[in-house]
Amino acid sequence: MQGRSVVVVGASAGIGRAFARKAAERGARVLAMARRKDRLLELQSEAPNDGAGLFTVAADISTEEGRHQLAAAAESDLGPVDLVLYAAGNGELGMFAELNADEWLPALETNVIGVQQAFKVLLPMMSEGGILAALSSEAVQQPRSGLGVYAASKAALQKSLEIWRIEQPGLRFCCVPIGTTVPTEFGSSYDVEKITALMTDWTARGLTQADFMSTDDLVTFLADTFNSALGFPGISIDEIVLRSPSAVVTSMDGLFQEMERKQAAD
Repeated sequence: MQGRSVVVVGASAGIGRAFARKAAERGARVLAMARRKDRLLELQSEAPNDGAGLFTVAADISTEEGRHQLAAAAESDLGPVDLVLYAAGNGELGMFAELNADEWLPALETNVIGVQQAFKVLLPMMSEGGILAALSSEAVQQPRSGLGVYAASKAALQKSLEIWRIEQPGLRFCCVPIGTTVPTEFGSSYDVEKITALMTDWTARGLTQADFMSTDDLVTFLADTFNSALGFPGISIDEIVLRSPSAVVTSMDGLFQEMERKQAAD
């Protein structure tokens, strides 16, 4: 990715952090944005050449001030932007009948409005044939109890990317629905008892894979794919669906058995 300019929003943890580090390792100039400044400093210290090609902006993409900071940093540190990866995500855990209006807002502000406004401020800096990509979730096509707010917000994100393609021909807007990937911080703030009960339900419905994707494998694949696509500006990649090819399990016992089998094989 030598010579590429990349912006990653949501770079403090999980897939966003791993992708920012991978792009920097491959020679790209990277602007990493997230709210947690300490995580960004850690990321910069891990980058090659003492972090010389990895720039950071500690700000909240869901705020107007944060978006202005992103635009200013991209203009000063990168210049023309080849690739934007929006990896920030939020979603309250709970059944629709239990959640009040305020509990919907963080997911909508981050997963829907944040994406649109981030793309808006970066639009003037995009290189010809640049790619603006956003991570979505397999939960849009395979809804899960208790994850309705997250799935609904990601469904709105996916539809909004279709509108971007109509309104901004010449740029490429890519949706990346992703299945379960480890390690990430998704769900780390959820109540253990509640998420365990929901996982039991998901597994009984055949919505749980026996194996999960590796974060490092995932970001390596994405880096390869986006870098290749940038070399062919006349070809649009509207959607990349990534999920484990493993079979599903239908009981928690079956899931634990598969995990034990995999650990033994490793």
